[in-house]
Amino acid sequence: MLIEKSPFVHIFKSNGVVCLYHSLYITNIYGSHLLAELFEALRFPQTIEQAARHVYSTVGADIVNRESRIANRESQIANLKSRIANLESQITNPHACSDVGADLCVCPPDNETAGSRQDAESPCELNQAIAYIELLLKHKFLRYLDSRDEANLVLTLQQQAQCSSPQFLYLVPTSVCNLRCKYCHIIDTWAAYGHHHMSLETAEAGINKFMEYSSNSGQKEIMFYGGEPLLNPDVVKHAISYIRKNDTNNTCKITMFTNATAITREMAEFLADNNVFVIVSMDGPAEVHNQMRYYADGRESFEDTAKGYDTFKGAGWGSP
Repeated sequence: MLIEKSPFVHIFKSNGVVCLYHSLYITNIYGSHLLAELFEALRFPQTIEQAARHVYSTVGADIVNRESRIANRESQIANLKSRIANLESQITNPHACSDVGADLCVCPPDNETAGSRQDAESPCELNQAIAYIELLLKHKFLRYLDSRDEANLVLTLQQQAQCSSPQFLYLVPTSVCNLRCKYCHIIDTWAAYGHHHMSLETAEAGINKFMEYSSNSGQKEIMFYGGEPLLNPDVVKHAISYIRKNDTNNTCKITMFTNATAITREMAEFLADNNVFVIVSMDGPAEVHNQMRYYADGRESFEDTAKGYDTFKGAGWGSP
């Protein structure tokens, strides 16, 4: 049977830690960069054995046999120490140094020469690769090509959504951000997924679907998130106007999360006029904020954030 990667799996990387996140089953696996390399090496439908060989040939024993390589290396070091102690007791004259040097030669792990890899595959290593792949299959990060499990779950969730009344919608006008906060988990996804701006059509479609499904809800809320949402101001303004136009019962609260560095007086007045509740992200006083939240070029952001906050207040935001 052929297997493939689930399209619902996302890879997040931060400070050397990798997380595989399944957005449909809401499950995750943590590991090192080797976990991401293993998962990314599976690029097309194939059998488990083909996938194991492909993983081995792509990322090699660094993944499928790294524990045994470490153990082998530690064993070599222990043997080396023993040989050094033995040789030190035997050395009686300086002319023995050449023999000592020869005896101290340490082979690379797994009998590899420097910069090369054995061409032959060992059954043990292939079995280890298969075990990793079966683990990903068990937790549904990989799936069988003919499996209907995910499709059936999507259908079930869609049916449940039609019978329920959601109260919250997150709109992400852009994945782009002008800051590089130390704790941000989105930055590391840019290399894999790139930067994207939401279109006017997508914003309207999301709002329409939310309004349709939440028609039986009382109070509901649409939240603008990012990235930094104000880096796509046209879509933000259009979406807010569209919400207010279609929220005939005036039951929808609008909230925006922003770092406030890109705010203009015009936008601040627009948000105030449309009763948008704004949440400005600050990490405390300047010395703390600037250590955690700074521009892509390293510049401090506290002063611009504080000015943005004052711009909001000056436009009437937050007033009774």
